[in-house]
Amino acid sequence: MVRELLFTRQQPLSSNMKRELLSLGFRISDIPLISLSLLPNLPKDLPRKITYDWIFLTSAAAVNFFYEAFDEIPMTAKLAVIGEKTYEALRKNDQQRAYYPDIFTSEYFVAEWLEQQITAQYVLFPQSRLSRQLVQTELRKAGHRIDAFTLYDNVFTENAREELTAWLNTRPSDATVIFCSPSAWHHFYDCYQTTNLPLKFASIGPITTKAIQSVDCEVTYEARECTMKALIKEIIKGN
Repeated sequence: MVRELLFTRQQPLSSNMKRELLSLGFRISDIPLISLSLLPNLPKDLPRKITYDWIFLTSAAAVNFFYEAFDEIPMTAKLAVIGEKTYEALRKNDQQRAYYPDIFTSEYFVAEWLEQQITAQYVLFPQSRLSRQLVQTELRKAGHRIDAFTLYDNVFTENAREELTAWLNTRPSDATVIFCSPSAWHHFYDCYQTTNLPLKFASIGPITTKAIQSVDCEVTYEARECTMKALIKEIIKGN
């Protein structure tokens, strides 16, 4: 039986990873379930109106859209960078700052960051319209001041919905669906919840896993590190 992998992220799979999976007998489908776009008419001086202690950047999209909207990150603010892809995006946009991220860890970084803060910090938090507010909530609980604002939109397009519905209607068997964000999962589940398909789910990290498990679905594969390479490794190992 051919094992099928459905990738749901916007960024295409690297040619090397794709070649390896095909050589191992996997069939690959791609249906990006999120479409990202910068919100219009953001005030250019927003990051500089107030002297922030920190700016939290939680995704490559947040980095790229931040620079597109505001041209630069104020040098007075420290950076909390979550994830390898976020760090890579920062390097492309700001080579000088990128070599010295103040915190560069996995999605568990909140506890580490909180341990290092002696006094209350003022944090600017660019986010998507569908942000789950998990990090912001934890920081506020600890007494830090958070200015969160919507930087970019995250939508489930009608084309993506139709393509996913068509894929589900083929009743794929022995298929694993791969998720790199809670948003992608929620969009998928919107179409999947009325089916009884015995699909397997793969998650890039604990926050995405938590979203999948929140509706009593099981995660078969979770990356040991929050990267696609690590997740693919787990899937191959399990097959």
